[in-house]
Amino acid sequence: MRTIAFVTALIASILCLVSCRGPGVRTGGHQVAPAVAGSIYYVDGTATNAADTNPGTEAQPWKTLSRAGKAKELKPGDAVLIRPGVYRQSMEITVSGQPGKPIMFAAVPGA
Repeated sequence: MRTIAFVTALIASILCLVSCRGPGVRTGGHQVAPAVAGSIYYVDGTATNAADTNPGTEAQPWKTLSRAGKAKELKPGDAVLIRPGVYRQSMEITVSGQPGKPIMFAAVPGA
């Protein structure tokens, strides 16, 4: 379990496109990161109901990081929260934020 948490934290550190300081959005009492101006999407590679055809919600997460990196749904100010897991896949980020409204990729709080 520690390896999974470490791998998720490592991925989030590599993908996090903004600093996680200052005021931010809170989920379950934990700070998610900087204030998210837009929507929050989820990736959960281990959930039995996860699929890349899902809308990326907490109840219906995407399965792969690759899907998140190319998600046309993502707009400036949105965030992608990554649940714990081992993601053995390549990822290309083809979406982009704007100055002051980055698209953030981060581990879910507590991961």
